[in-house]
Amino acid sequence: MPIHVDCPCGKKLIAPDEAAGQKVQCPHCKRIMDVPGPSGPTPDTTIGHQPLAAPAPPPTRPFFEEVGRAFVYPITGHGLWVLVFAALLRSVAGIFAYGIITVVATMLIMVFLGLYLSSYFLAIVQSSAGGEAKPPGLPDASDLWDDILKPFFLILWAALVSAAPQVIYVAYAVIEEDVAVNPMVLTFMSVWSSLYFPMAVMSVAVWRSFAAVFPHVVVPAILRIPGQHVMMAGMVWLTWQGYRLAVSHLAAQLRSAGIVGELAGTFVPFLLLVYFSWVIARIIGITHWTYRKRIGWFRTI
Repeated sequence: MPIHVDCPCGKKLIAPDEAAGQKVQCPHCKRIMDVPGPSGPTPDTTIGHQPLAAPAPPPTRPFFEEVGRAFVYPITGHGLWVLVFAALLRSVAGIFAYGIITVVATMLIMVFLGLYLSSYFLAIVQSSAGGEAKPPGLPDASDLWDDILKPFFLILWAALVSAAPQVIYVAYAVIEEDVAVNPMVLTFMSVWSSLYFPMAVMSVAVWRSFAAVFPHVVVPAILRIPGQHVMMAGMVWLTWQGYRLAVSHLAAQLRSAGIVGELAGTFVPFLLLVYFSWVIARIIGITHWTYRKRIGWFRTI
């Protein structure tokens, strides 16, 4: 399982399993730190007073086989129960949509689900990046900022930074009326965003830091595994297109099936969104686990 290390510089890091009991260098401040081992747990790496679990074994299956298993991953272990829990809450929101308290109930439930599932999405990337084979348990909500709000804003920040070039380009074309948007340039920037975002998400999951999305962290990691990164980004893109295709075919059929179909039409697309997002999180996390030594965010001393 991933080993959490708090650097004195304020960064919350995740060390690879093979670094347990050794020394690592923080890529931010270059400070040398001791990584806790099974006999020296810290509060962040234990449940109660239980010691760390044994390090996860190195990946034995080919990368593409691991990616194929990502489509089964969301319904294994704790993932199935979290998926059912999310579906039930979304169903409740759909039922309330026919009552007096429509707006308040639906908004509160959907805001809660959005924040909580964002936290779980990042937890999947994090646990997969550390070699965990099954989905993590429900996120702890004892610290509202660190457990619920921060993961949401980390993912949002990764998306904003990834899309920044094309947003700035379009905004500039709108402000300067004599400048036309070049479709080729916009397409190139869209491809760049699609390539940048998966590694940015991987980075914020490992570092738990807003600074982790900036190019000085993300770009070197991409350049260390260029081919593998393109494959990961391509599979993330194809998975997302699979979600859109599934929703476009199912939504119309469900809504044409009367009141039951209309209710199902509100939460089935949501259920598919959650499922496919977890598949994407798994693909991103397992990429780090497979190529973590080449990515080199941690260096054992």
